[in-house]
Amino acid sequence: MSEPTRRAGWLPAAPLALGTAVLMILYVGLPPEVALHFDAKGFVDHVGARAQLLTLPIMAVVVDLVMYVRATVTLSTPETMRLPVALTEANRERVLDLYLRWTTTLRWLVNAMLGTVMVLQAISARIERPLFGAAWVVPWVVVVAVVSLGYLRAMKRA
Repeated sequence: MSEPTRRAGWLPAAPLALGTAVLMILYVGLPPEVALHFDAKGFVDHVGARAQLLTLPIMAVVVDLVMYVRATVTLSTPETMRLPVALTEANRERVLDLYLRWTTTLRWLVNAMLGTVMVLQAISARIERPLFGAAWVVPWVVVVAVVSLGYLRAMKRA
């Protein structure tokens, strides 16, 4: 495939790398035991080793690699793709381009969210106050849903 397609492999990982870098900078100044979880009222209800903050970057890298490999394998065997439209020679390039754009956008969104959570989690551990809650994820889910609906519409036009 073309040069932009090759760059798409590593570029969506940039927010994840940035979040991990900021986490590592903050990590150095943290005490050995930090606040890892807060209850609904904002009080610390779980304290643990600061090394537990490193589980999120590890899981995030695994998730990103799975998303990347899945998209790569799927693009290499497009006949096995589950698409909302039939794949024909006439629409093949357009459909594959749309799929690549959609998976790349999803990787950007997921990595930006996880990178942000890493930073907020490290800051929360330092100041021993929650900076985000479960409702914080709702806007991200809405954006993913809107992007996915746009992808479906574009596929049906292809």
